[in-house]
Amino acid sequence: CLTPGTNKPPDRTLTVVAIVLPIILSVCVLLSCYCFRRHSAIICPNIPDPSAIFKEMMMNGNKELKTPGSLYTPVPEPIEPCRITPITENSVLQQNV
Repeated sequence: CLTPGTNKPPDRTLTVVAIVLPIILSVCVLLSCYCFRRHSAIICPNIPDPSAIFKEMMMNGNKELKTPGSLYTPVPEPIEPCRITPITENSVLQQNV
């Protein structure tokens, strides 16, 4: 870092970066591990056992599944009739004139 013929002190930025950067990274890793453990139920939720669901489906066979309450049934919307009138080439030319 010292060039011959100068009395300038060496630059300490490389040393400071070499010390501070690993400290910051280790604090971030420790903080992320703490947060991951604390919120692990949100990040990695428990997966239900699919074999229990399949066994229940197989035991019921073709019976309808029991539903708690009534399901949503949409209200039928009124349908307006759609009128389509065919147009020939002559009528299109007459409208343009």
